[in-house]
Amino acid sequence: MLLEKRGISDSGQAEFFLNPDYKRDFHDPFLMRDMEKACVRIFEAIEAKEKTIIYADYDCDGIPGAVILKDLFELLGYKNYEIYIPQRNSEGYGLNLDAIKQFGDARTKLLLTVDLGITAVAEVTQAEVLGMDVIITDHHLPIRSLGEGGLTSFDLPHAFAILNPKIDD
Repeated sequence: MLLEKRGISDSGQAEFFLNPDYKRDFHDPFLMRDMEKACVRIFEAIEAKEKTIIYADYDCDGIPGAVILKDLFELLGYKNYEIYIPQRNSEGYGLNLDAIKQFGDARTKLLLTVDLGITAVAEVTQAEVLGMDVIITDHHLPIRSLGEGGLTSFDLPHAFAILNPKIDD
């Protein structure tokens, strides 16, 4: 039933799906929009020991993503970062303007989102006003607008870099 829901209808497709192969299935992450730009900015922050916030969603995507970044920072000896996970009941989902103000007051220079931020147009703008570069990592769909001729366009936040497999250049 699960395979059917994924559009897998024959045994060959099932075999392929159920037995992934790293070499066959791995894609170059640097083909993703803004990947190189994001990596360069993160390493600049590390070298300059800039204050960095990892702002992660509170779910099963966000928390492991934050841990992966934490592990990378520890491996590189970088200590000037904090992980921020919003309180679901009081702050809700996504970037929070009050939290962003606190980060600005703490002289944060880099804000990395994990599993959120693609719809946070106002929040990202506020972070930039407060002197932060924002790198969004998110797999959710951005806000869409109906453009000229009935074409749909994305309303993306004005972030330093956006890593999202559902959007391209």
